[in-house]
Amino acid sequence: SVARIIESVGQTLDERLSLLIDQQRVSNLLMHNVAELLRIPDFQKERLHYIQQGFKHYQNARIDSSLMQDALANLLKAEERESSDYIVLHRIGMIYLYELIDLPAAEQYFLRAGKYASVESEPAAARVAFVLSEGTSLADGYADIRRVRNLAADAYVRAAQVCYLQQRVEDAVAYAHRATELDPTYSLDV
Repeated sequence: SVARIIESVGQTLDERLSLLIDQQRVSNLLMHNVAELLRIPDFQKERLHYIQQGFKHYQNARIDSSLMQDALANLLKAEERESSDYIVLHRIGMIYLYELIDLPAAEQYFLRAGKYASVESEPAAARVAFVLSEGTSLADGYADIRRVRNLAADAYVRAAQVCYLQQRVEDAVAYAHRATELDPTYSLDV
C-alpha cells in the first residue's frame, strides 16, 4: 500500500547503505557481459564503453569516493547517446540522491527512469533488470518483464523519497502510489 511505501521511504535515511547495496548489484552486472545483456548494436559501442566505465567507477567508489565523479561523467556521456536508457538514468539518479545530494536532479532522473522502464517490453531488458534486482546469476534462466516493472517501481519509490526529503508529501504519495501500481509487492531494500 502507499502508506507502507511512505513509511519505508521515511526509514531510508541511511543513504550509504542503499548506495552500497546498489553498488553491489552493479558489481554483479559487471561480472556478466554488459554488451550481451544490453544487446547493444555495433553502432553504439561508444555508448557501451561509457556504460561499462561508469558502472566500474560507480562500483569502485566504495573504495575511493572520488570515483563517483568519474562514474557520473561516463554515465552522462552514455545518456547523451541514448536518453531513454532507464538503467543508466536510474544510476545517475542514485548518484545525485546519495552522493551529490542534488534532490531536484535526482527526482528528474528517477522519474525518467521510471517512465521508460514502466513501458519496456523487450525481453533482453528483463535480463539486466534481473541481475540488478536479484544480484544473482542469469544461469537459472529466470528473467521476465516483471523485473523491469520492479525496477520502474524502485525509480518511483526513490522519486517519492526525494520528494519526502524536500517535504513535498503530496508528490511523495503520488509517486509511491505509482510504484504500487507497477509492482504491488515492491519494497525498498534498506
